[in-house]
Amino acid sequence: MCVVSLRAVDEFSLGDIMSASDCVLSYEKLLSAGEIGFYKDGGFEKLPLPPMLMLDRVISISSEGGDFGKGMIVAEQDLTPDKWFFQCHFRDFPVMPGCLAMDALWQLLGVFLSCNKVRGKMMAMGANKVSFRGMITPDISMMSYVIHVRRLFSSGGNVIAIADGVGKSGDQELLSIEKLRVVAVGQDSESISS
Repeated sequence: MCVVSLRAVDEFSLGDIMSASDCVLSYEKLLSAGEIGFYKDGGFEKLPLPPMLMLDRVISISSEGGDFGKGMIVAEQDLTPDKWFFQCHFRDFPVMPGCLAMDALWQLLGVFLSCNKVRGKMMAMGANKVSFRGMITPDISMMSYVIHVRRLFSSGGNVIAIADGVGKSGDQELLSIEKLRVVAVGQDSESISS
């Protein structure tokens, strides 16, 4: 088994669509990552396209720090009453499905890996403990998602990331997930060391 050794953000380019000093990813860059991937060479490091893209911007990326000293990433999602999920879940009691907030965290962990030069098809693997502490309703204008990376390792040619994540509205934590897992299948990473 190998350990992933990620470099500090200012020591590498965040991919062909990003500059080395760009630790903030706009909605346009996230859309581009859904269309062509994080790298212009046709790699598989892609995000879902709308309406399944659950992130509107990444506001902070760090390969160090966080609760476990392995890195963290923060993103935001703008919410309006006309979002597609509020129209159908539920007609007279609109609530964002909790699984979409979970998917936002899986997407964000995939962004963290891609921005740290981990290559491969990013896929959710699961989570150990999920807690919903409140409802995401149309009166909430923005959700913040925070990932604290616990562990990164290589196994069988894949990179696996394990992290804790939270979804918040202001200071109110509405969702927390322990040991959220994402795998980069068939990775080709410059940041893997034996």
